[in-house]
Amino acid sequence: MRSVKLTMAKILFVLFVAGGLQMSATAQENSPYSRYGIGDLTPNHNVFTRGMGGIAAGITDTRSVNFTNPASLTSIYNTIFDVGTEIDYRILKSSNPAKKFTSANTYVSYLTMAFPLTTPKMAKKNMFWAMSFGIKPVSKMNYKIEKNERLTGIDSLNTLYEGSGGLNQAFFGTGFKYKNLSVGINAGYMFGNKDYNTMLTFISDSSFFYYLSNSSNKTTYGGLFINGGMQYDIALARDEKS
Repeated sequence: MRSVKLTMAKILFVLFVAGGLQMSATAQENSPYSRYGIGDLTPNHNVFTRGMGGIAAGITDTRSVNFTNPASLTSIYNTIFDVGTEIDYRILKSSNPAKKFTSANTYVSYLTMAFPLTTPKMAKKNMFWAMSFGIKPVSKMNYKIEKNERLTGIDSLNTLYEGSGGLNQAFFGTGFKYKNLSVGINAGYMFGNKDYNTMLTFISDSSFFYYLSNSSNKTTYGGLFINGGMQYDIALARDEKS
């Protein structure tokens, strides 16, 4: 029993450490479009379902955690520790002036763990039960945009737009199956923040002196969430030809 507790403690320690790395990795995003709303949304799927075009609601897999639909957890028969990473490569082009900007970032897209809770008595009655928990980003925000312009009748103006932050999700889910019907529920806490900064600098063409203008806006998110899912297994008939 002691070894089991130590193993679980090590797993939880790895999750918390990796979760901290994931939080810092979200700040690597470099997209000007992340300025709007809560930032650039991240895919709400694991690697397995992304490879099939994002189809997730009706997918069950014994080797990965489908956190999109918690009803699929009932297909898990062994403990799974699932980690997803991404490489995000972007190319931004400017026509005036003609410039090209590239950005390549690697970050953790999710960390999940799932394990079965089915007892032998439940299995004999065609009843299956499993649980999962994890952490993943919902959106990410990090941009730095510089704009230079000439104001008629005044002077030249340099505007610097900067922003960082993102929204994350810590969750746990459980799924229960009886015969062909599976139901599941996900619940957890969503948290994050976004920082907006705008700095104005007048570039004087004469002897005039201008003060700098720096405005900032910080928003903090936090709240509980809950969602559910359902799956039903149907055996399709086959027409066999001799």
